[in-house]
This record gives sequence, structure tokens and C-alpha cells, in this order.
Amino acid sequence: MANQIICQKLKEARLSTGLSQKDVYEWLGISQSTFSSWETGKSMPSIDVFLQLCVKYEIDNIADYFL
Repeated sequence: MANQIICQKLKEARLSTGLSQKDVYEWLGISQSTFSSWETGKSMPSIDVFLQLCVKYEIDNIADYFL
């Protein structure tokens, strides 16, 4: 199971940028179910995708944001 805190923070970051799930999963070229599983904590994105999400969500200081 994925880290629930990280998953919740990713969702919060997406919402704070005003993006819908559809905006992001289409941008990434993945399925809605895969993306949803990241936000619900059922799984985690790869580190590469995680970093792409941080850029998309305008998270400048990853360590501070997630710790």
C-alpha cells in the first residue's frame, strides 16, 4: 500500500492548482483508474512521474511540501 500522506498531499496540490483528475491523467497519457489509485493511496506513481507531477503542481520545494 502507498504512503497515505504523500497521496493526500498530491491530491491537495492538484486541487490547489485548479486541475481536474482528467486534466492530469490525459496530460500523463494514463488511465483514470491508474491516476485515481494514486490519489486514493492504493498505489504510487514512479519517481519519474512523481517528479513530473511536482512540476505540474508547481511544488518548488518537494522535501518541505511532503514532510
